[in-house]
Amino acid sequence: MTPEARRQIETTIAHLQSMLDADCDCPEANTVTVKDLWDRYLETLPDVDWVRQMKSGMKRLIAAVGHVVAAKLKITDWENFRDSKEIREGYESSTRNLMIRRLRTCFNWAVDSGRMAWNPILRIKFEKAKPKRETEISVADEPAILELMGESMKAFFLVAIDSGMRREEIRLLEWTDIDREGRTITIPSARTKTRKARVGRITSRALDALTKIPPTPGCPWVFTSPVTKRPYGKTWVHKNWRKAADGAELKPAAGDKSVHLHDARATTASRLFRLGASLPAVQQILGHSSLQSTEKYVRIQSEDVKAAHQLLENATRKGPQRSPVSKSIPAVEHAACSPRLATGKR
Repeated sequence: MTPEARRQIETTIAHLQSMLDADCDCPEANTVTVKDLWDRYLETLPDVDWVRQMKSGMKRLIAAVGHVVAAKLKITDWENFRDSKEIREGYESSTRNLMIRRLRTCFNWAVDSGRMAWNPILRIKFEKAKPKRETEISVADEPAILELMGESMKAFFLVAIDSGMRREEIRLLEWTDIDREGRTITIPSARTKTRKARVGRITSRALDALTKIPPTPGCPWVFTSPVTKRPYGKTWVHKNWRKAADGAELKPAAGDKSVHLHDARATTASRLFRLGASLPAVQQILGHSSLQSTEKYVRIQSEDVKAAHQLLENATRKGPQRSPVSKSIPAVEHAACSPRLATGKR
């Protein structure tokens, strides 16, 4: 697109925006600020965990552009915030994309409810996604990690790496969710990311580790703090993991800064796939809503590529061989099956 054509398009868009603003039925459309609009949008959402997390994740963006009139928010306002040193170093591209996606959703709500004539940030382009993580926790590294963990964190880690459960699914695990005889864990819909209940299986070593945790009287949770009588917090999980991972000197894959506990979930997916489990089966185990999500969790190592090439090599026939058909069907039957061969005509 030529610069002149781009200028014409931008001029047309600006003209249409002014017309829409003039026709807007809401008298406060040109005065309500981003913060006011955001606060009103939050009032329409339920008081649940993901909404509280969203509020926390949006604090810096709202603090930076909250004073701007919503209808006059410009793409450059977002770019100045996004490209600041503090935001660049503190947040990954996926998190920054999530911020603008949430603000865009808020503005779409304002348009649908008649509070704004149009969404001024619809044309903001998302950043290119960061390459997916490639870190996998090896079997050889497991003893060193487990050696540095207490009984509770050891059970937490083994459940994570042997079942593929998410951190919050494990942190809020209750004793009644565990079937010791069937070696299964029932995860209620309220504790899953997709809001769909599922039943996961655990290995015997994970079950043995869970049985070593003494239940706290009157508390239903497996991983209960003896002080608060509540489930251990996310900070407890993070600190104990970092202590073990750093103490065992785990090395992340190239491009990854450190080994995360969440890499245990990807390790489960990779091991299952490498052992021959189908991708849909791995999807069910991880509780993903789509195969695309599961594919991102499967790590491919150089040994996997070599093994795939070896499969192709083993399947390739070497030297002149008769086809299976020619070995099983006599020559007379070949002639009878082919009129052209039977008559000698070509």
